[in-house]
Amino acid sequence: MPGDAPVRLVYGCLALVHPAFVFESVFLPVVGLVLLAGSAFLGARYWFSVPFRGILLSLILYLLALILAGA
Repeated sequence: MPGDAPVRLVYGCLALVHPAFVFESVFLPVVGLVLLAGSAFLGARYWFSVPFRGILLSLILYLLALILAGA
């Protein structure tokens, strides 16, 4: 989604420059999870199935990463 491009840029910069800040925070992963869940809801409600499947796959992989990281 073009609207969340600034969020992705901030996450990318923080992950490259200060990885401990991103991975030790509780707030930032929750914000990412809420953003993906909201995108999945909008995808299911208003878009075609292909974008929804891509967002749903992203959400599943994000949850898996959070579980494996122990967050």
